[in-house]
Amino acid sequence: MERYKLFFFVILIIVLMAGYLCLTLTKHETEAHRIGELLTIVVIAMVSYFLGYSQRQRRILSENTQYREKYSHITKKYISRLGYFFLAVGFTLIFSHAILFGIDLTFSELLTGHEWIGLYVVIVSMYMLGIAKKMN
Repeated sequence: MERYKLFFFVILIIVLMAGYLCLTLTKHETEAHRIGELLTIVVIAMVSYFLGYSQRQRRILSENTQYREKYSHITKKYISRLGYFFLAVGFTLIFSHAILFGIDLTFSELLTGHEWIGLYVVIVSMYMLGIAKKMN
């Protein structure tokens, strides 16, 4: 069941990134900006959901020994894969914004700039990879 939720997020991000790149390359900056904001919201929602999911799974595994014996190897693998996926999404956001618009690290862009959101996603991915390495 969780694999389908991840698949939905991946497809949604790919479609939004393709739309963003097409609109940017065809010089429709206002529409591309709206798609970029939507992409930012989707990435934040995905990171928030799966970070909460990984913490919930970790708590369940530590409390229930029968569940841990049956599913512990799957959970570590999924958290690690998700961490690497977020790492790729974060670097993609940083590089796509740097290539298309340059790097603008002003304070007004702190929460909505793609380079900042990409940096936040990279930080969360490193945290998730750390969680995956600590799990037995």
